[in-house]
Amino acid sequence: MEEKNSNVPKIPIDMIQDDPMARFFTRVWDFCYVHKRLLVTAGLALVLTLSAGLGYWGWKVSAERDASARLGIVLQTAELTENGSSPALIQEIRNIRESRPSTLAGRIAHIYEGRMLFDGGDAAAALDAYNLAFSVLGKDRILGRLVVWERAHVHLHLGDKVSALADFKSVSSEKDFFLQESALFHVARLEAELGAMDKSRAAFERMLDQYPDSPYRETRLF
Repeated sequence: MEEKNSNVPKIPIDMIQDDPMARFFTRVWDFCYVHKRLLVTAGLALVLTLSAGLGYWGWKVSAERDASARLGIVLQTAELTENGSSPALIQEIRNIRESRPSTLAGRIAHIYEGRMLFDGGDAAAALDAYNLAFSVLGKDRILGRLVVWERAHVHLHLGDKVSALADFKSVSSEKDFFLQESALFHVARLEAELGAMDKSRAAFERMLDQYPDSPYRETRLF
């Protein structure tokens, strides 16, 4: 029978009581021992939560990749074919936005649907598409303003200068937006066409103040 090693030093209980770190780890150990079932259950719950989170993230990445690939194929096809606004391509754009509504490509598909309808000569349907796009993207500072900008041109094509002016004003109020300069010019032009010359001058002067090198500075509006 093997004898116990009597030379192993024993830690005096006073040392544990006097050492704050030792007391802390002793209490942690006691807690873990007493609540080991609870800790095992919590650990399993954490593993399941992490697994679910990683699975959802993987699904999101896969959905985004799929929608982007499909949108890219549609846009490439539109460039290569004579009729880039064919009903088949427009329907595929709709399929992308309907099947992948939470992806960036699915959201952008709203804008391309409006563009294709407008380029295909159906301005009324394009306006409906842009209105739908705004209901989805309106709160997005970039995409929302882009929808309003393009919708304003559809209003102009349909002869609705008042609605076009309202949209251009909305875009022109966005500070540092890349289309603000052009929007200010369109506001000045439409105000002049609608007979509001003072408002037209104010919008034009605001454009020149913010964009002194604007290519529109030599344009005669009044």
